[in-house]
Amino acid sequence: MSLSSIASAGFGLVPQQIVSGGGGGFQPVKYLFIDAAYLRERCNEFMKAVFGVEAEIEWGLVKRSFYSLKAFYYDCLDDLPRPGEDESALKARITEQQERFYAIQSIPGFHVRFGTLTGSRPKRLRQKEVDVQLAVDMLTHAFYKNMQQATLIAGGSGFSTGCHQPHSVGYLRRGRLQTGS
Repeated sequence: MSLSSIASAGFGLVPQQIVSGGGGGFQPVKYLFIDAAYLRERCNEFMKAVFGVEAEIEWGLVKRSFYSLKAFYYDCLDDLPRPGEDESALKARITEQQERFYAIQSIPGFHVRFGTLTGSRPKRLRQKEVDVQLAVDMLTHAFYKNMQQATLIAGGSGFSTGCHQPHSVGYLRRGRLQTGS
């Protein structure tokens, strides 16, 4: 049986050089699940506090730093008008976001999933469907044994219960659960 047929047969092992560029051996398949709004907010808080600028996240580097074969990126298109924003400014902002999402989707192994925004500006906007999509995708890949390890980058209390009990789907929890912001 060839290496590619082992990986595609659901054995969940891939040659190490595919995952990390290493020299041989087999590694468990690792997937990365990212709540992009959460990570972007944390990175921006840090960069503004330390350097006074917004963060520019290198998404390919994030995926590689977790040695992930695939990364699933969950976000929302902010297509709701801002106070005082005219139609042309709104269209330009939407186009910029769409181009950013396309660039992320074009990174090998990246998959972009969209939720929706609801609420009103400035402080009442909320993402909808992102957490549910993320959880369903993670559980689906676990159920079908597409991966052996999952890394979740997300915030809020919505994931804390599931993160405390991943053994219920046969996964060993490593790392730590960070609560708060």
